[in-house]
Amino acid sequence: MSATAGRFCYVSALLPRLPRGPAPILRLRYQGSADRWAIGIYLASSDRYTESELPTSFGPKTGTPEEGVDDTFILYAGPKNRSLNGPQPAPPPRRQSAKHE
Repeated sequence: MSATAGRFCYVSALLPRLPRGPAPILRLRYQGSADRWAIGIYLASSDRYTESELPTSFGPKTGTPEEGVDDTFILYAGPKNRSLNGPQPAPPPRRQSAKHE
């Protein structure tokens, strides 16, 4: 779900953990080209959007609307492919119960 207001496009999503309705996710700010939008994530803690507080792992802070949505949803839900996280740690060994004879 999205809405536009001037140079901004606001994106919300239905999140399973929040049954009350669409939650704000990100704001895209038009930069003069259909392929160049500034990406701002929604911070629930301060009830605002920010372009300056994106994690360093996020990547570019500008891009297409599709890139903004894809990259922001990775922050909320994690990568689509587990291999993007790198090697997964091995599960801890199972402890065997001691047998008493």
